[in-house]
Order: sequence, then C-alpha cells, then structure tokens
Amino acid sequence: MAATAVATRAEEGDRNRRGRTMLSAAVSHPTRTQCFTILGERAASPAEVAREIGADPTNVAYHFRTLKAWGLIEEVDQRPVRGSIEHFFRAVQNPELTDEEEATLTNEKRRLFSENILSFYAADAVRSIHTELLYARTDHFLTRYAFDVDEQGWREAVDAYRECWARIKDIKVLASERLEQAAGQPEDEQRLRMLSFLSLFELPLLSE
Repeated sequence: MAATAVATRAEEGDRNRRGRTMLSAAVSHPTRTQCFTILGERAASPAEVAREIGADPTNVAYHFRTLKAWGLIEEVDQRPVRGSIEHFFRAVQNPELTDEEEATLTNEKRRLFSENILSFYAADAVRSIHTELLYARTDHFLTRYAFDVDEQGWREAVDAYRECWARIKDIKVLASERLEQAAGQPEDEQRLRMLSFLSLFELPLLSE
C-alpha cells in the first residue's frame, strides 16, 4: 500500500510539474498509448498486455498506474495466479448523454468527460498511424473544417450530426448481424475494426 501510494503521489507530482492534461497523458508514450487502446476494447492485466505487445512488465505496470492516476482506466477484476493476485483493468467508459443530462453536469465534469473522449480518439489515431491502417484505405474520411455560422447555422449543424450519429448506430447493428451470420465462413475474414469519431464544438473567434 505504501509503495503504491508513493508511486501515485510521484506520478501526480510529475504531471503537475509538466502541466500535462489528461489528453497528453494518454498519448505521451507509445507503450502507454498501446495499453490504453487495448483497455478501451477489453479488460486486461499489466502482465497480459506486456506479453501481448512484447514489452517489459514493470514498464507496462508503470503506464497502467499513470493511466489509473489520471482516471482513464479502472480496476474491474482480480484473479489468483500462482499464489498472487492479478489485477485487471479497463478504460473508463463514458455514457451517452442527452443534452438535458449533460446540462446537469458541472463545467469541471464536462471538461473531464470531453478530455476522456478526446484521449480515446487521440490514442486510437496514433495507434492506427503507427500500424499504417489509418491511411491504408483510400476511402477513409478525415477532415478538419472550421468556419463561422449564426445560431441557426449551429442548430442545423447539430441536427445534421445527430442524423449522422443515428445512421452510424444503425449501420453498426446491421453489420453486427451480418458478421454473426457469417461466423466461421470464409467471408468472416472481411471483419474490419472501424472508428467513427464525430465532433462538433465551438472555437474562440479569431482575433481581428
């Protein structure tokens, strides 16, 4: 307990000195990024992830502690293994909130909620680039488009994003059904892991 507490305080002191955010903490080291994206998909222990990515278990355990200190992962299970206890973690999953539900949150909770989602996105993007999958398909979609609108334009854009999000969820359900039916068949080799990241938020106005 004492050793863990000291390590956690050291990591918190380190992050304060560096002035890092939750977002940068998730992607500031390639091993940490790998750990985080794996834990975004399933529960795993530091030892299990170390074997999977071929990294030093002590180093992986350190990155797990850092991710936990930032509130990006949480312990979900413990199992006895050869006379000791193996701890399993998973990335903290944010619920899907309605406008009304988000309105009940404090600004601090909204900020943490946003940083958590952006941390996932940044880590996923970094891993996809490193594995060359992000740009392997020429029909991928990656844009950045900043422009000025009035209040009506904002509401119309929000509605457009909601329609797209609803369509994406429908596509996911139908694709899952087809994959389940094709399980064990040659077509099952066509299974792809896709990331859909929709974002729409206000920026500060450019200075004149």
